[in-house]
Amino acid sequence: MSPTILVRNGKPYLMLGASGGPRIISSVLNVLLSITDAGLSLEQAMLRVRPHHQWQPDRVFFDADPPQPIELALTSRGHQLSNDRRTGIVQAILRTKDGWTGASDPRKGGRPVGY
Repeated sequence: MSPTILVRNGKPYLMLGASGGPRIISSVLNVLLSITDAGLSLEQAMLRVRPHHQWQPDRVFFDADPPQPIELALTSRGHQLSNDRRTGIVQAILRTKDGWTGASDPRKGGRPVGY
């Protein structure tokens, strides 16, 4: 779901999508921003802790324990954090200087395969 294709200089650069119900969009966005804004590799982006919030319930969810500075920043602003640990499962392909590289979310034990 949420198939996303980023184009750079007129060529596909990053393609990704996820499964996971209401957490799909935030999972895709977290991986995408980790690559485009934080400069992480595809593998690093897949491993990064992912926050998720939706209108109801009014809680911030994480797929793993959040780093303490993030937890403190959110709770000091009045956000409630959930102890529920779930996320969307992301699949992605990234163009690198050496060609294409794929990644399957390690949270589900997958691995990329192809030609």
